[in-house]
This record gives sequence, structure tokens and C-alpha cells, in this order.
Amino acid sequence: MSTPSQVTTQATAAAYYLYGMEAGLCTIEDAKEWAFSVIASLEDPPIHIIDVATSKTFEDAHSSLAAAARDADVPLAGSRLLGTIRIALMSGELTLRLALRSAMQVARSTSMPRDVYYAFDGVEDALSLAENQTYGTVEQAYAYALEEFDRFSAYGEAQSNCSLKRTNQSLRD
Repeated sequence: MSTPSQVTTQATAAAYYLYGMEAGLCTIEDAKEWAFSVIASLEDPPIHIIDVATSKTFEDAHSSLAAAARDADVPLAGSRLLGTIRIALMSGELTLRLALRSAMQVARSTSMPRDVYYAFDGVEDALSLAENQTYGTVEQAYAYALEEFDRFSAYGEAQSNCSLKRTNQSLRD
């Protein structure tokens, strides 16, 4: 049987994968790997976690993750996803523009405060101005982006579980 804190943690992790899949940051394989790890750690795993582990399609995984994320701290899951995006940006797996667009989508879909969305929107504006040689440089926009990621992201165990290398191509398309 899961303790209440385990359920909350599992729900937030499920939200992380749910919104990560929606943003193209996580794959169904990532969610299934997480679900199998939860199943292995519990004597009586929740049925929604089992459903995630046995999902065959995006839609099945999405619906099972949504059910498992019912009691989630959704803004915390969003903050952890921002941490994942930051890591991908710094490693070169995501371009600055893709990282900013992903951050805005995550901020909006995970009900983070509006200032989170608008902070990344402002960085995207700065990037556009720099690319058009109107004001500032791309390097300054990059530094500004890192400041905003540092301000709004949380670092949790789930962030290292998404395989951005597998999804990076789909984000570029």
C-alpha cells in the first residue's frame, strides 16, 4: 500500500510525464520506464501506474498518466520540466528558440503563474531582436534565458529520466 506522501510524489511524477509528453520532452517509453520502476518498488501498485506501464499508444499512456496525476502538484511538475529544458539547452540538445517555446508551453499547460510564461516570452522577444540585429546579442538572450530557467525551474529526480535525444528530432520538425 502506498503512503499519502508516496501517492502525492507519484502523482506529481505522473504529471511530469503527462505534460512532458504533451510538450514533446518525454516519450511513452520514458513514462513506461518510470511506471515499471514504481511497480517494482511497491507491493500493491496503483492500477493507473500499471496502466501506464502496459500502454501501447500515446493516447493510452496519456489517459493513464492523467488518471495517475489526479492529486499532483502540477506547478511543481512544470518547474521540474523547466529544469529538464534548461539541461537540454545547456547540453545543446535544444536550440534556444525551441527551449523557450517549450518553456512557454510547459508554463501554460501546468498552470504555473502567468509571470513564468511572460518571462520566457520576454526572452523570446529579446532573442528575436538580437537575431534581427535590432538590439542585443544572441549570447545576451541566452544568458537571460538561463537566468529565467534558474529562477523558475526545480531540480528533481524525474528531470533526468526524459530522453530528449529521442524526442529532439520531433521538436525540430
